[in-house]
Amino acid sequence: MSGPHPSSETSFPRKLFATLIFVGLATGSTADPASAAPGAESMRGPVVVAQAETMEDADHSGGAVPGKGSRPLEPRYQPLEPEEKGWYNGSYVFGLSRSLADSTIVPAAKAPLFLFTIPLDIAFLPFALIGGLFG
Repeated sequence: MSGPHPSSETSFPRKLFATLIFVGLATGSTADPASAAPGAESMRGPVVVAQAETMEDADHSGGAVPGKGSRPLEPRYQPLEPEEKGWYNGSYVFGLSRSLADSTIVPAAKAPLFLFTIPLDIAFLPFALIGGLFG
């Protein structure tokens, strides 16, 4: 069998492509959005939200009737009253473990960290119980 090996012909382009991808990712180079799209400068302005027209504001042709539809936005629900404070604040009890559970860390990294937070929470439990009375 004479001739070049089939993988040697594509080896250089693959290596070049892989090198370019690696350099691009390693340097963190990104395209500037303003240079990518013409008129992108005008898209940086404030965002305006329009209220949908209601049935009485629309005419039969599908368009809005002039002079109507200019009322302020209304909430879809009534806001709830804030709850009254109780005599005890339980957020200090097992606070380290609770904050670790609520964090955005990868779950595979959370598991070993619980080995440190649970003993610390148990060690500080008396202080957390007393602190709940004052906080």
